[in-house]
Amino acid sequence: MKTKLLLLIAFLGFGMAIAQNPTISINNVQVVEGNTAVFTISLSAVSPIPTIISCSTISQTNFQDFIPVVATTVTIPAGQLTATVVVQTIEDVLGCEFNENFILTGAITLGNTSNIDISGTGTIVDNDGTNFYNYKCNSPRRE
Repeated sequence: MKTKLLLLIAFLGFGMAIAQNPTISINNVQVVEGNTAVFTISLSAVSPIPTIISCSTISQTNFQDFIPVVATTVTIPAGQLTATVVVQTIEDVLGCEFNENFILTGAITLGNTSNIDISGTGTIVDNDGTNFYNYKCNSPRRE
């Protein structure tokens, strides 16, 4: 009887797929300076346990026109797919400048995701119109 039960269990489980852990990602964001950049952290599938992420920002340019996020904990609750991280950008009066980039990084500290390090790029777009030499911003450069 024991052998028949094992054969039945093996037969029933033969075609079943093994569940894979979800992947996690952060989207890229573009925002006009002075506005809020809202990043979405997403799971590819729901998880039966919470996913906890430690997030920080890293500047990619000489200027830092945003308020840094430093080791901020974000949680995607069990059964949910997303959480958001808000980064406030700073309005400046420097005149025309180029777009500025920063990175939002995340390290998974709890959860069952298949990847453990994630990042998304934030782009801050200048809104000042003209620079000190009266060239229009965001137009082709003159050499």
